[in-house]
Amino acid sequence: MKKLLNVLAVAAPAFLLPVLPAAAASWVLDSQDVLGFGLGSSTTGSIDISSLPGNDDGPSVTVSAPNGLTLKSKSIPSLSRANLFETDGGSISKVLGTSAPPSGEINSEGLSFEFSDAVVLNQLTVAHLYPAGEHNDSFGEVGVIEVTRANLSVDSFYLRPDSETTASLYSSLSFTSADLVPLVSIVNLQPAIDGKNDGSDGPGDIVAETSNQGGIWQILGDDLFGSFVSLTLRGLDQDNIGGNTGDSDLSFVAAGGAVAAVPLPGALPIFLSALVGLGFLARSRKEAMPS
Repeated sequence: MKKLLNVLAVAAPAFLLPVLPAAAASWVLDSQDVLGFGLGSSTTGSIDISSLPGNDDGPSVTVSAPNGLTLKSKSIPSLSRANLFETDGGSISKVLGTSAPPSGEINSEGLSFEFSDAVVLNQLTVAHLYPAGEHNDSFGEVGVIEVTRANLSVDSFYLRPDSETTASLYSSLSFTSADLVPLVSIVNLQPAIDGKNDGSDGPGDIVAETSNQGGIWQILGDDLFGSFVSLTLRGLDQDNIGGNTGDSDLSFVAAGGAVAAVPLPGALPIFLSALVGLGFLARSRKEAMPS
């Protein structure tokens, strides 16, 4: 009997494998999806991501502009949805900002996404983020990305254009190499240019500017910011990080990732194995008792 119990104690974790978390559901949400739910109120209401084309599953999300502001569309040159890892095809020419002046910009008031489940991101795409000089901005701009964890703690990250086609992501406003967020890549999908083609435009003026472009940046990584339940975007300038000035633009284009897996406590398989062993032991003792 002891040998049998030892075998069961060793084998029981294998029987517990079905209770481990399944592969997380992946999803993509873009500005056109959100705008399709209507404008003109401070909150669009809850959007079931799994109901959107190209998604098999995913959480619901509530998109809001605080302080009574309203959501507002803002134009960009057409962008292929394939660039956003969409499967439903088509293109995007409208992104999501707010009605606060300057029109369509997300300044220090923020634009928030509240998720029904904890999620992780593997892509986040924003637009209208320019280096110094573009659109007569006196200072370069900073895209502030805030994530709220399930325990209500908040972490902030800072996306800053280095030029019209390159940008960096930092974990601190010091903007030093030590603050660069590791294991991410930043892709420029449309140059951050205003079409003026003069020497005041951005560091180096490296792009021949013949038309306005969207200043679209895509942040990619296996797990960009860790698990969170709320995402807030804000646009600020490098000189006045805490202010609300005209030198700040930021619009939402798309986000994608997965529902965060809920890990089992490390001791749970061992605990359940012990329960299985005790159950067999109790049954064996009952069967051994004289009737």
